[in-house]
Amino acid sequence: MPEFYCPQCQKKTTQGVPKGPCPNCQTGLLREIGVQPGPPRSGRPAAKWASYRGSRTTTLLVVGGLALAGFLFFKYGRIALDRIRFRSESVEGRFESNHLEAAMRFPAGWRRLSKSDTSVRLPSGMFRMSAFFRGGTSEDPDAWLELGMLELRGDDAADGDERFLTFCNQAVGMLREHTTLSQSFDMAPCNLEETSAGPAGVTVGEGRFRGGSGNALVYAWARGDRVFLALLLSSDPFGVVRSEMEVIAGGLEPL
Repeated sequence: MPEFYCPQCQKKTTQGVPKGPCPNCQTGLLREIGVQPGPPRSGRPAAKWASYRGSRTTTLLVVGGLALAGFLFFKYGRIALDRIRFRSESVEGRFESNHLEAAMRFPAGWRRLSKSDTSVRLPSGMFRMSAFFRGGTSEDPDAWLELGMLELRGDDAADGDERFLTFCNQAVGMLREHTTLSQSFDMAPCNLEETSAGPAGVTVGEGRFRGGSGNALVYAWARGDRVFLALLLSSDPFGVVRSEMEVIAGGLEPL
């Protein structure tokens, strides 16, 4: 017959059950004499589960962090890297170019490539160009603008509509020859149209850039002894391209 001991009243008894109430004091819990209490239940299974759950959560956080970092780099990092490799400046609003000797206005988002200014001496005068872009990077923009200015001699002034249209078509050839773009463009013959810059030679076409094709638009207009040329390439619909060109050309004033 098992014998029990009560740690509360410190008496022995043969009545009762292990961990049952002591029949003498009714408060203590009986312990069986000769039987050692077992070790406490191990917390290892719970600890292992907590460790597994913690490591799985950490893995998911690391993978999610890497995915987010990759997305942010693709969206913003390549732009930041492009700004370092090919320095550019914002021209949003009013912008004055000493190179082109003109002040102009640009819609939001436009930038000028700092090292894009070029000058070429032609038989008819000095031809100067600057490059601008909007969106993306300078190597992969949403829109690209080549803006040029040709100083004409007095005997080469583009007077008369027919003479000006002839000159406009020649100017498109100059843009094609001296553009800083590696992409090409195909344009229709120039037509004389009324624009925000006044009467201008206007031609439309298609340009191949950004690995595909986009709309191309050229304006050529005279300001005294100067002719300004603008080539705008964009993947946007033609209506957007024409609206942006109207803002840029209409806001240009010789300095």
